Amino acid sequence: MQLLVEHLESVEQKADSLRLVLISGDWIPLNLPERIWSRFANAEIISLGGATEASIWSIAYPIKEINPSWKSIPYGYPLTNQQFYVLNKAMEPCPIWVTGQLYIGGIGLAQGYLNQPELTAEKFISNPFSTPSTPSTPSNLYKTGDLGRYLPDGSIEFLGREDFQVKVNGYRIELGEIETVLLKNPLIQEAVVTAIGDFENKQLVAYIVPNPVEKIDFKLQQLGIRKDEDEKIIELPQLERDENTNQAYLRRQSYRHFLEKPINLNQFSQWIGSLAQMQLKDSPLPKYRYGSAGSLYPVQAYLHVKNNRIEGLEAGIYYYHPAKHNLTLLHQESVVDNQVYSSNQEIFAESGFSLFLIAETSSNYSRLW
Repeated sequence: MQLLVEHLESVEQKADSLRLVLISGDWIPLNLPERIWSRFANAEIISLGGATEASIWSIAYPIKEINPSWKSIPYGYPLTNQQFYVLNKAMEPCPIWVTGQLYIGGIGLAQGYLNQPELTAEKFISNPFSTPSTPSTPSNLYKTGDLGRYLPDGSIEFLGREDFQVKVNGYRIELGEIETVLLKNPLIQEAVVTAIGDFENKQLVAYIVPNPVEKIDFKLQQLGIRKDEDEKIIELPQLERDENTNQAYLRRQSYRHFLEKPINLNQFSQWIGSLAQMQLKDSPLPKYRYGSAGSLYPVQAYLHVKNNRIEGLEAGIYYYHPAKHNLTLLHQESVVDNQVYSSNQEIFAESGFSLFLIAETSSNYSRLW
């Protein structure tokens, strides 16, 4: 159903003729019913659950609307002639909101596992609610291995497999609840949360699929570019660009020896222009010569210029604007601790200026997660 909805969303198509949607599984994304109704306006949606040992389906929930307070879609109510219980370790019914084991009973219950008496004895247990005075109550229950709890309306909320429960720092964590919160973010299309590490050092990790439209909007914000402030702006000579220049964006070079004489501002402008944006044909987003995962380019360029090394440009610390192709003077004193150059002291001493590429984390899409 998710694949079908995604396809119809991509082609902007609706199909109001669909009458009934039966969704069987432990977890149904909270955003899926609304997406279904946006494509199939007349569809009735019913959540189904259960176990193979109890004729596949034993519980159902008709989805009429999505309650904003839900952490998951309710598992539902037992089907006719079937029973669903939430029991504690003493095989007593759990109060509302209290987590317990899920047990299934009813006429659809299997007799056991073929040629596996030990497993049958472990999973198919005596029904504590069956007495001579209640002959209609099945004599056995099936222990599902799932956890759940009663909600105030009498329905059951599914909480996951007992053997998949995660504890971090002694607290039981519902991974599905975290996924539900993540999916409320419009930037996220799908999310899966898991736990990694050993018992004492367990951490939660979320894997997400970004919403493509939101991701493009995020890129178009160009958060990697420093915003104009009240610093001194120095306009640079116009970039000289032709097809050869465009092709040069595909190449990279690195130099270790430099001219002793100063270079002029035009030469410097053409050089720093290698970091400028390029708007290529049939490309909706601006491009740079260097690569970046997801075309985010979360890098800002800063320059340390020494005295009398670039004609027409005083010594200082500058920011280079890749869209406007200009420099912003940040500090007039050209002082940088040479220890930042580590083993490249000789190169630093010979150079006329240095380029620093600084990561701007707010323009990194993964930082949102």
